[in-house]
Amino acid sequence: MRTSSRLTSLAALTAGGVLVLTGCFANPIEQLVGGGAEDAVERLIEEQTGTDIDIDTGGGVDVPEGWPELPLPDGDLLAAYEVDGAFSLYYQITDPATAESLVATLEGQGFESISSGEVGDLKTVLLQTPEWSVNVGWGFEDGDVVTLSYSAFPTE
Repeated sequence: MRTSSRLTSLAALTAGGVLVLTGCFANPIEQLVGGGAEDAVERLIEEQTGTDIDIDTGGGVDVPEGWPELPLPDGDLLAAYEVDGAFSLYYQITDPATAESLVATLEGQGFESISSGEVGDLKTVLLQTPEWSVNVGWGFEDGDVVTLSYSAFPTE
């Protein structure tokens, strides 16, 4: 898949993830945690796609093994998964400045901002180096709570 197609797909995935987690739809993370269905969801995705996936949600969520040496934001990690070397992390943070600081840190590490967007309270920034493409998206949930989506995949 061409890089521009992958970047567009990643941006859409991140924006969709933030929308879902910000209360625009039923929160699938809460449903997974409440139903304890992580293993079943993983098996279903693996059977349908032939891709290994690891989904962690709820208490004790860890950043997936193999996460690139990229900065991590301050906040509560709600969910994390890795599929074929592409990673997605979902956090609950207390202030949008945390997301903005993450973007600034990535830019300070040599990431170039490729695109950004804003729809209401939802903001996304797509950044890239020759090695990694990263998408950071954030939006409000229930007033003061901010949900942050942070995805990374190797740049082709």
